[in-house]
Amino acid sequence: SNWLQYNQPLAHPLGAAFTEFVFIAQAHVGDIWLDTKYITATFLGDQQGENFGQNIYLSQSTATTDTNLAPTNGTFTYLEINLAFMLNPRTNLQIFATLARREKNDGIILEKSDYFGFGLRSQIFNYYFDF
Repeated sequence: SNWLQYNQPLAHPLGAAFTEFVFIAQAHVGDIWLDTKYITATFLGDQQGENFGQNIYLSQSTATTDTNLAPTNGTFTYLEINLAFMLNPRTNLQIFATLARREKNDGIILEKSDYFGFGLRSQIFNYYFDF
């Protein structure tokens, strides 16, 4: 069996044998808001037909127990910066811009992607003060 339910992962997307560091910070001055997110991880990459636990779609009964094999170390980095300006504090209406970068290197293939987005968002809360 593997770690899936209806082909959706139940385990961490990086599989097994990884270390991860997550940093999230938020700050605002007046009506300007800054949110940052930084995630970095190192993991053991599957190679040469061996299952070191990275691919959660493979059965765990096929996992390698041979300690003489040298798996490749992979790295994953994600950085996101979100800058917003508050237009209406009552409805938390903001205009925002987001810049994100993702890099994954499994020792064989280097994948990079950049994303830029902007938009208008609102978070409407219904506070109950019935106490």
